[in-house]
Amino acid sequence: MSDWIGFGQRVEDIDLWIENFREHFPEFAHAMPENFTDEQITFWYMFGDKLLTEDRWFTIYNEALELFVAHNLLIEKNQQLAFAAGNFTGTPLGNISNKSVGDVSVGYDLSSFMEERGGEWNLTTYGRRFIFFVRLVGTGGAYV
Repeated sequence: MSDWIGFGQRVEDIDLWIENFREHFPEFAHAMPENFTDEQITFWYMFGDKLLTEDRWFTIYNEALELFVAHNLLIEKNQQLAFAAGNFTGTPLGNISNKSVGDVSVGYDLSSFMEERGGEWNLTTYGRRFIFFVRLVGTGGAYV
């Protein structure tokens, strides 16, 4: 096991950050490295690091950045799978609410766990968690 970076500690070493990311989210681990390469993780890390303000996130900056990266990795993977299936990439993907095969049909009510006005963040569990925390962090202090 690596030297774990604790809650609220800033990670400056990208290799250590990736290792910690893979430990926190084992679904992105090296079991199938071709699915989520270090280069892809680095890209989204660098992008998220530019967008997220550490001054706003304080001690949960790394956790927010991990959710941002995980969300974007899955969006990217879905686009790759669509391309491999012969579909045009760049086409917006949405949550499927109904599926029919022959006489059998299944539908899901997704509204119970979707973040209101969450947009594309609702496309992954990580995105829903991220936007939930964005809203908490963005509210600032409260006066009662």
